[in-house]
Amino acid sequence: MAFIIIVGSAITGYWTWQRYIKKEAPKILQFTAEEGDLQEMVRVRGEVVAQKEFDLTFPFAGTVEKIFVREGENVKASAPLLQLDIQNLKLEENSLRIVLEQRRASLNKLIAGATREDLRVSETKVASADQSLQDARTNLENVRAKAGVDLQNVYGDARTALQRSANAGKNALLVLTDIQYAHFLDSSSDGINIASAKAMAVLALLGASDAGRWNTQFLGNLNGGAFEIVQNAQDNPTQANIGRAIDNLLDALKKVKTALDAVLVTSDLTATERTNLQTEKSSVTAEVNTITNKQQAIAAQKALNQNNIASAQTQVNNAQNALALVRDELALKRTGSRAEDIEIARAQIRETENQVAIVQEKISKAALNAPLDAKVVKIWLERKELALPEKSAISLSTLGQKIQADVSELDISKIRENNEVAIQLDALPGQEFKGRVISIEPREIIKEGDKYYRINVYFEDGTQLVRSGMNADLTILTSFKQGVLKIPELTIYERDGKKFVRVFSNNQPLEVEIKTGVSDGNNIEVVSGLREGQIVIVSAD
Repeated sequence: MAFIIIVGSAITGYWTWQRYIKKEAPKILQFTAEEGDLQEMVRVRGEVVAQKEFDLTFPFAGTVEKIFVREGENVKASAPLLQLDIQNLKLEENSLRIVLEQRRASLNKLIAGATREDLRVSETKVASADQSLQDARTNLENVRAKAGVDLQNVYGDARTALQRSANAGKNALLVLTDIQYAHFLDSSSDGINIASAKAMAVLALLGASDAGRWNTQFLGNLNGGAFEIVQNAQDNPTQANIGRAIDNLLDALKKVKTALDAVLVTSDLTATERTNLQTEKSSVTAEVNTITNKQQAIAAQKALNQNNIASAQTQVNNAQNALALVRDELALKRTGSRAEDIEIARAQIRETENQVAIVQEKISKAALNAPLDAKVVKIWLERKELALPEKSAISLSTLGQKIQADVSELDISKIRENNEVAIQLDALPGQEFKGRVISIEPREIIKEGDKYYRINVYFEDGTQLVRSGMNADLTILTSFKQGVLKIPELTIYERDGKKFVRVFSNNQPLEVEIKTGVSDGNNIEVVSGLREGQIVIVSAD
């Protein structure tokens, strides 16, 4: 009986050792260092964009009269895009042409000499031209007066909106403070972020420093900052005060919106708090848009006033020129023609011809035409809207496409312009396109603290199915070497900045330091440390 127990115990112990204690010998993978060709590659992600996108603007202010294209439309070079109203320019050109013909006729009469009938006609012209000048001056005064009233009305509209927007911003800070005191008054990262953003918003809107954790009672009593500037604009509504209030309140409202956005909407917030937070975000955003629109309306009205006053002033100038012309004619007829008078008349003709040429150039520049074959990306103006010189009128992109990719500073030195690129698009699986590196932008791009450099890749084959915004995998073929010693890259490990592999030596694993060269992502060149035929080993675990 004892024998049976001993045998059973032995069997049980052996089974337990086999099952739970015995360890399998690690599996070893073996690779041979061999000579061959190696194509170094750099793999990155990129995005398809237009080869070039650019904006066109008008060189002077004017009202849009015609829009010839639609967004998304392909246009040929020189195709008309937008046209400003040129009626006033045409009138100015016609007036100058009339003056030009009059001056030419006057020159001919100077040369021929005047009769008594010519004198009576010239006197009548002087009287008529003098009345025209008085009418033009009266019109200029009326235009200036109307411009002042129109601008004051726009400022008045802005003033009305300022107080409401300032109150909305202050109310948003009070709602934010209620939520802060209920959930974020601790020293967590969320609490610190909210307090910091709130402090900036309170300083800008209400004028108090270090108020990131102040309660609603203290905030409710504050009336400094942009709020005070707005109140000053209400009490003393000069254009300068209103303009200053717009600038300061707009900056403050944006900081209030930033403070609201700092609150993370989580399940810890009650339904009422989430609703109140969203309501205040929408309210502040709406007020930012309102004040921005008022600011833009003031700028547009100023530009329109300047345009109208300039047009009225042109009419006065033309009337003055016409009066001076007929007075000169009358004086010349009375005194008789002199050689110097004839030369002056000729100089006046040349001056008027130059004025006509300047107006004709403005007329030609009142139309925007496509500088090359392109696609209309965005039309920024509508018909009858005022175009400003500093404001984009239309955005175009060239019909060709390229891929932009950001390459790490660790790999950018491997890439050269004209490197071949294999392109695979996420949206077109199974298809591969050929491309080539066209340029490497010199300025670095910082992403999460790391440096990258942007490369531009052009397609070399058909891109009919390719669209802007598509994502792409790029395989950039860089250095190509023949007859190099190579091993799988997975066999290499690093320690203290050096690279090592394990090889068999006398049937024993031996650590060997190596130096490497180019890599294709799978195999890597061994510059020194190994010889052809050596067995390199690595654990499969």
